[in-house]
Formats: sequence, structure tokens, C-alpha cells
Amino acid sequence: MAGPCGVFVLVRQQVPGPMFNPHETQEDGFAHKLAMLFFASVLVLISLFLHFDSALKYSLLTSFGDTVEGRIVALQNAPQDPAVIEKRKRENPRNFLKNPSTWTRGDTLVIDYRPKNETLRTLVVTLPANLVDKKTREAIDVVYLPVNPKIAYPAEFLAGFAFDNKVFKISLIIGLVLFWLGLEEGWAWARFRRRMRRY
Repeated sequence: MAGPCGVFVLVRQQVPGPMFNPHETQEDGFAHKLAMLFFASVLVLISLFLHFDSALKYSLLTSFGDTVEGRIVALQNAPQDPAVIEKRKRENPRNFLKNPSTWTRGDTLVIDYRPKNETLRTLVVTLPANLVDKKTREAIDVVYLPVNPKIAYPAEFLAGFAFDNKVFKISLIIGLVLFWLGLEEGWAWARFRRRMRRY
């Protein structure tokens, strides 16, 4: 293109790029937040699954349990046979996932105890090898739940569930918060989409 003095001036024509859509960006933000909340919730659910059993037992026995004297009738050392170890894994997947070393290599106590006004019951407990008293002894206190005496545990080892109980409560609180945040984010996204349909 020639200028006023006959000098040619090059004019660069800009190619239009993709248009920025703020509404689409905002909608992507909702999706990303919900995805992060979903994955966080999955982790919380895994934690609740792993700690639910021992946390519930700890809460029930410390709050409502009665104590009686039991008798150790057998002490079974940790199995060495791979087939027996594999069988232990399948017996209680929850305990194996939470503490594989204890569940497959721990010693097992077999305890007889008699709840008040009940028949004799047998309690089988697998514990880390370093917690089990290797010396021969018979008496051991057992805490049981009067309304359901099969829920029981050796009194001296019950404190080992305190950590599980704490983790379970924290996970439950976090889970409730994530659930509420997910509802809030879902409602906000739904309102946003309704507004967009009006345009």
C-alpha cells in the first residue's frame, strides 16, 4: 500500500485467535472443584473403612464395657507356612490392609471368658509379637459389651485402638465437611447452568 510520498507501507493483518469465553472458564472451575472434592472423599472413605471396626469397638468398650477375668488357653505363634499366611490375609481383608505385618506375623491369643449371667465364651485376638507376653500365664482381664458379649477385647491391649478411634473421628468430620462443600459446589454449578440457559 503506497503512502502519501509514494513509499510503500506494509500493513500486517492480524489473524483473529480463539475467543475467550469467561462462562466456559467458570464452568470448568466448577468441574475441577467437584473432581478434587470427589478424590478427597474417596481417600476419606478408605480411611473410614480401615478404622471403622476398631474405632467402634474402642468407643463401645471404653464407654459401656464391663470387665471380667479371662483365662489364656492357648498362645499360637505367628505362622511360617505361606499357605497359612495367605489364609490369614483372606480371613479379614480390613485388618490385613490396615496392618499387614501384625495380621500375618503376629501371635494369636485364645482366651476363655465368662460374662456375667452368660455362658463361657472364647475370644481370639491377633497381636504384634512384641506385645504378647511370652511367659506362661493364665489370667487376663477382658472387657466385653454387656448387650453383645461377643464384642470383647483384652483390657491391657484396648488402648491400642485409641489411635484408630481418633483417626476415624477426624476422617468422619472431614468427610462431612467435604460432603457439604460438594453440595454447595453442585448447587452453585446448577444455578450457573440455569442462568446460562436464559441467554
